[in-house]
Amino acid sequence: MNRIIGKKKYSAQNNRNRRHDNGSMRYLWICVWLIVIGWLLFNVSAITNYIHNINLSKNINHPQIVSFRKTNIISNASIDYKTHLRGTSSTIKSIENYNNKKKVAYAVTVTKDSSFVDGALVLGYAAHKVHGLTKSIYKDINNENYNSIYDIDLIAFVAPSVNSSRNLLQKYGWKILERPLPVELYEIENKDYAEKMKNSGCCGASEFLKLWAYTLTEYDRVIHLDMDSIIYQNMDELYNTTYELQHTGDYNMAVRPVPPVQGGFLVIKPSKSRFEEFRDIIRKGDYHPGSGWAQSHIGKFWGGSTIQGIMPYFYHKIHSGDALELNRCIYNVMVDNPYRPYKDEDSPKKCLNGQPTCEDCRKQKFHNVKSAHFTICQKPWTCTKHDNPRNKVLCEQLHQEWFILRHEFEIENNINTGYRYTQTKYKESLGICRGYGDKKYIPIPIK
Repeated sequence: MNRIIGKKKYSAQNNRNRRHDNGSMRYLWICVWLIVIGWLLFNVSAITNYIHNINLSKNINHPQIVSFRKTNIISNASIDYKTHLRGTSSTIKSIENYNNKKKVAYAVTVTKDSSFVDGALVLGYAAHKVHGLTKSIYKDINNENYNSIYDIDLIAFVAPSVNSSRNLLQKYGWKILERPLPVELYEIENKDYAEKMKNSGCCGASEFLKLWAYTLTEYDRVIHLDMDSIIYQNMDELYNTTYELQHTGDYNMAVRPVPPVQGGFLVIKPSKSRFEEFRDIIRKGDYHPGSGWAQSHIGKFWGGSTIQGIMPYFYHKIHSGDALELNRCIYNVMVDNPYRPYKDEDSPKKCLNGQPTCEDCRKQKFHNVKSAHFTICQKPWTCTKHDNPRNKVLCEQLHQEWFILRHEFEIENNINTGYRYTQTKYKESLGICRGYGDKKYIPIPIK
């Protein structure tokens, strides 16, 4: 009898324990579901935007933009670039090494408010990407093209007349430095030179604003780029040399006695003493169209009275050996014709540089291009249809990759891409162009 009672007591206790365990499990599952529901509600906008962009990429059916379907997107705009370093074995290790990095600056000059600001925003994103500092995972973290030993800043030299572009650039990571001309026109001794130079070339006296890059001595190098330029790959190899200036030549402008320095791509080792030397030369104004700078015959070409002429004069006549001309089929690629005019592909060709042979950048493979300058190919925001068979392939690739970078910039900054025109004939533009032509471009929808 006692044994039976004992069994009943034991069974009742077991039942109470099971009911208690079941209640605990139900409570645990309720907590789990509440956490999941809360997370979904908190991230609903990011998830919606992510799904929208996957659908967008399917509708446009761009052959290269596979990253939409293969990567997760970190879309919290409040996360700082520096907390999401890529290209190392672990994020923690990257953060530990971050403070030990040298620093370079990517700089642009803004002389007026214009659509070129879109170019600057995409350029700034590209610079962060090739240094492994973007938040979105659009790259292979083991790819050396996105792994750098340098930290970066973005610098915008702005003329006093620039207004609306300032806040926009600053909002997206650019440091704004308002600067006057290094030498005001009234200070120039040669008044004839001052009068003719102020409107010469593409930008007149405003081109000299680029010289302020020499004053940024807190950086190991300053890479001054035009806003219609873009970076596709890391260029660390240029930032640890002894050269004060690295540049490309513009052989379509002139050849002898030396070609112009192409002003859209200047890798500068900052030096305030060099800046003052440039100011002294400009202030004297010893330039004449028939004889160039200081009778050297350097600078007798379009734009030669400003940056494109004064720099080759400075580094060939005053500081010879301190500058290096780079391969323009790799850096600052403009897809230019290296030959004198010829009838057809079977005609004999003579190189503009006077050499028996020369590299034809129009035949360059995209994967070898580190940076490009949209001059001959036109700007992506002109929505150009490329019809020239001699440069069509590379120009189309350079533009397609710019549109991809712009898309990534928009995703990175939580910009809703619902504005895209999915029925466009210009499919490679990802709906950013409603078709072909200047008026078909849709600016980045930000204020």
